[in-house]
Amino acid sequence: MNNISFYRKSYEYLISKLHDKNYTDINEVNNLLNGVYSTDTFFDRLLSSAQNYQGMPNYIGYWKHNKDLIRNTVYYPDIQTASNQFQTANELYEAFINAGIDMKNSQKSWLKYSNTIFKGIKFLSKFKSQKEFEDDVKKYAINNKHDYKKYVIDNLSGIFGFALGCDFLKEQGFLDYSKPDVHIKAVISLKLILEYNFPYKSLSLSDYDYFDEITQIAKDNNKTPYHIDKLIWLCCTGNIHSQNKDFKFKREEYLNAISTW
Repeated sequence: MNNISFYRKSYEYLISKLHDKNYTDINEVNNLLNGVYSTDTFFDRLLSSAQNYQGMPNYIGYWKHNKDLIRNTVYYPDIQTASNQFQTANELYEAFINAGIDMKNSQKSWLKYSNTIFKGIKFLSKFKSQKEFEDDVKKYAINNKHDYKKYVIDNLSGIFGFALGCDFLKEQGFLDYSKPDVHIKAVISLKLILEYNFPYKSLSLSDYDYFDEITQIAKDNNKTPYHIDKLIWLCCTGNIHSQNKDFKFKREEYLNAISTW
């Protein structure tokens, strides 16, 4: 199963599964795949990506019940004021407590979230605008022969880790990025095992390897890595989040389908 076949069959799988759910808005699917809605600012995306560790979105609730409290606490959208106001991650954590955020049974998650937000604010506050940040990312890629991993490795891994650093960029519209999450790892691992007849236990890939695999699939199909990332994610989840339609697909069903291709 080469990369072109993998893409074609995955896209057909997604459309077929959605059709089974009586969902036929293919234009909206393509909008999601092409990053039409990935327009977050760096400050907004910092507050969102920082909670995207396993289980933490339910505790932090940035896109749910705590969005306004979090934004007000960090002086959103004024990242310069936030940087001047907080000198330690613990100060930010205490500010969240004082804002009235309920941290019952979630103190460790909030400490982790506060630490990520604090480090992110300090890094991003050196940019005077969204455009200046975007120019920095693009220039870095050019200077590193379009090895897009380098910006994350050199600038963001110490804040988020590699996978969430990629998430932080791709949801701002940097479509050369994919996030090596649990879905991508499961799907790409199976694809490689089937393609090269690897024994399962012998397959050992890093986040960088998964990133490169998605990039190659994208190149072979004249798509962006973001597009391939989102395709895999939709096949695994069925979550058309732009229309608040979550069809709750099961990743295992997608993996079973791949095994027959």
